[in-house]
Amino acid sequence: MHAGRVHWVVCYDVVSDKRRAKVSRLIDGYGDRVQDSVFEVHLTDALLDELAKRLEVLIDLKLDMVSFYRVCALSQRPFFRLGQRPDSEGKRDAVVFVV
Repeated sequence: MHAGRVHWVVCYDVVSDKRRAKVSRLIDGYGDRVQDSVFEVHLTDALLDELAKRLEVLIDLKLDMVSFYRVCALSQRPFFRLGQRPDSEGKRDAVVFVV
């Protein structure tokens, strides 16, 4: 593990092909792709905030979603998202990890 950095899983659901390509290229600069829309990254708090701000500008917050999952079980901020898909309004999300 990189000193001072925390392991995150970042995944996204972006409607537009053009936006999706930009999001993919951006996250790829921070970590490693593990699936088409899933990356593993090791980030300091400053780099995490930087990535989130850059993504927030790229995505459509009403249509797209980027999710951040901190891998450490003792996380103070274990999960957050930017944006929400219209079909998920009012529904409770269940977070399931398969190891």
